[in-house]
Amino acid sequence: MRDKPAREFSPTPAAFINAQSAITGLRGRDLFSTLRSVAAHGLRHPVHTARHALKLGGQLGRVLLGETLHPTNPHDNRFADPAWSLNPFYRRSLQAYLSWQKQVRHWIDESNMSPDDRARAHFAFALLNDALAPSNSLLNPLAIKEIFNSGGNSLVRGISHLVDDLLHNDGLPRQVTKQAFESGKTVATTTGSVVFRNELLELIQYKSMSEKQYSNPHRVPNKD
Repeated sequence: MRDKPAREFSPTPAAFINAQSAITGLRGRDLFSTLRSVAAHGLRHPVHTARHALKLGGQLGRVLLGETLHPTNPHDNRFADPAWSLNPFYRRSLQAYLSWQKQVRHWIDESNMSPDDRARAHFAFALLNDALAPSNSLLNPLAIKEIFNSGGNSLVRGISHLVDDLLHNDGLPRQVTKQAFESGKTVATTTGSVVFRNELLELIQYKSMSEKQYSNPHRVPNKD
């Protein structure tokens, strides 16, 4: 059957999620707690859940027949390889993933959860959807090419990173390596103290390291 073009644009997961989790230090138990709450909400509202499950099933059936329902985001480099759009297997796996992603997003938006709970659910499922992306599997065409090009070394490195994340980072992908920071070289060590604190922030005043300072740092003259 001839593949049919997509009818509407389907956004991909927000890239800022990974950066945000790196900054806030997301804990695995917080993520799992949110997922449990969402699952409990789905069980308490079976009609709402069944309606979206049926929609997802209908979309998956159309995907298997060759329809391209959801164009990929041109800014999403995970699926930039031509195989994701030209190869029938890769195209169907990507379309199934985007269909699942869209229905989960709509299920959350149309639920009667509180705005805060919906925001938490979107955050948790954005992380989950990123983790379940077909580009993260060994079937990724770029990964397969790299395995052959590196003689299997890329696969060994990937497995070692996975084991390290499971053992030392609560199973979450590590955003940076601890070896990237060195006290006094890449991380400042100026003495400071907290001068203001509330529920949202702490204001730290750092001790000056020279005898004289400018009252306004922005007025420091250009030495060039």
